[in-house]
Amino acid sequence: LPCTTIGVVKNNPLSKQYNGRQKTTFVFDVYSIKLGDRFTKAEGLAQAVLTDREVFNVECGDILRLKGVLSVPPGPTNPGGFNLREHLLKGDIYAVLKIRGNLNVEKTGVSKYSNFIRGIYRLKRFLIRIVDLNLKDDYAAVLKAMLLGERQDIPSYLNDSFIRTGTIHILPWQYTKFSAPAF
Repeated sequence: LPCTTIGVVKNNPLSKQYNGRQKTTFVFDVYSIKLGDRFTKAEGLAQAVLTDREVFNVECGDILRLKGVLSVPPGPTNPGGFNLREHLLKGDIYAVLKIRGNLNVEKTGVSKYSNFIRGIYRLKRFLIRIVDLNLKDDYAAVLKAMLLGERQDIPSYLNDSFIRTGTIHILPWQYTKFSAPAF
């Protein structure tokens, strides 16, 4: 469903490079949606997925206008495989908004209540850079997971080792129900 949405970024965006393109994902609290030629009030969380050649600098608390395609999160593609829909529903996220190209993103402001949260996320990004600069890949990934809940850099073989040895619980999973204050 092609649409334009207005809302606020509710978490620390995650940017990764895939096939020469940057993919940035974040939780987006939708305030209004434009279907056709007019905006109507909306309410709810969506996972925004922005892809482009360059990273678009998005921060928690940014108020954005996004043009993209809104859809229901897909279920598992293989029996017993990862179920994105169930994963997102745990965080009360009921939609995926795919945005192709930074030209479809417009910052319109910053939430007045977001300075403290933005500061916390900036500190977290700073700590991640310090860890990455001072430790080798696998060691950095484990330390970031243990201290900051950032598990996405843990290689699958290492994650499987934690599961096999029954020690996966020492790597906290940060993606649970979103609990930051309303902006």
